Amino acid sequence: MNVIYAGKNSTFNLSLPAQRIDGRLVPLAFFLCGRRGIALPGRISRCRSDADSQPARVNTVLTLSRVRLILMGAALLSLATAGGAAEIWKLDNLAQIGGQPITVLGAPQIREESGAKAMYFDGIKDGIFVPSIPVAGAKEFTIEILFYPAACDLTANPGQSEQRFFHLEDKALSRAMMETRVNAKGEWWLDHFLFSTTTRRIVSIDPKLVHPTNRWYWLALKWDGKTMTSYLDGEKEMENSGQFTEFGEGQISLGVRQNKVFWFKGGIREVRFHREAIAADQLQRSK
Repeated sequence: MNVIYAGKNSTFNLSLPAQRIDGRLVPLAFFLCGRRGIALPGRISRCRSDADSQPARVNTVLTLSRVRLILMGAALLSLATAGGAAEIWKLDNLAQIGGQPITVLGAPQIREESGAKAMYFDGIKDGIFVPSIPVAGAKEFTIEILFYPAACDLTANPGQSEQRFFHLEDKALSRAMMETRVNAKGEWWLDHFLFSTTTRRIVSIDPKLVHPTNRWYWLALKWDGKTMTSYLDGEKEMENSGQFTEFGEGQISLGVRQNKVFWFKGGIREVRFHREAIAADQLQRSK
């Protein structure tokens, strides 16, 4: 809808998403800042929706000190409507992740590099558990993770050839796994799968798709209701079709499988959860 604002010394037009409340058309940005509205000095003189033939009156008087909140609210809502909304977990502390208290195994390290913090795991005893599955109940989803697979001494630690750095599992034992396979040449490749107790396992792995260790990557796992697809820095890696039932409530482990085997050596900076299968051009890419 278009909101025409008439202030003491100026008049301007704001284009905002809108919602009908009690038969009236009200900018949705108001709800991001409270039912009483957002403040401007002056008065909104009229609002018009493309679907309305007559302007609709809005009786909210606003103060100028908060005009930025209207624009911020509209921008946030626009992102959510466009499918860009995500629950974002920053792995920058050992107390809570995504607003949830975490269980810490071993002694993961928080390190700051180039102004950003990340959690590092030693590949032997370090891991964390977060009691939340942000995509629970979603028929489609995308999970993105910014991670750093480190080179491993497989002579000293042969078990590090297989590492589970992301393990989502609900109470019905349905799960999503993202894993690395590491060789002695300083290379890794991806192994990932979806599994639910009511459908068959969907798995993708290709040892020919190797990548160098000791650098950051954005990895994405997408489920669109029919096909599981993985992307590395926005480029498609593998896909496989099948059937899968949406997740229930449960937990996510990072740095280790939930039965505390197959430990990950490297870093994780961020995890993003989308409750939809987002387009490839919306995926994160490492710089």
